[in-house]
Amino acid sequence: MVEEINKNARLSASGRKLLTSEQKACIVEGWENSGLSCPEFCRRHGLISSQLYKWRADAKNRRNYGNKERW
Repeated sequence: MVEEINKNARLSASGRKLLTSEQKACIVEGWENSGLSCPEFCRRHGLISSQLYKWRADAKNRRNYGNKERW
């Protein structure tokens, strides 16, 4: 699943992957269900661990606050 998301991700003009909130949440769910540590999961899928932690925090905030802005 993660490989498919990475493969089909849109790229910005500078070549960075552009992922939707739903795609990021799916990757976080894949990590949580994998049983792997964050660094190991990221190595296997070409991600950055700090980014994955941020996506997890963002997903938790969306669940806690809905899709509304906190401020």
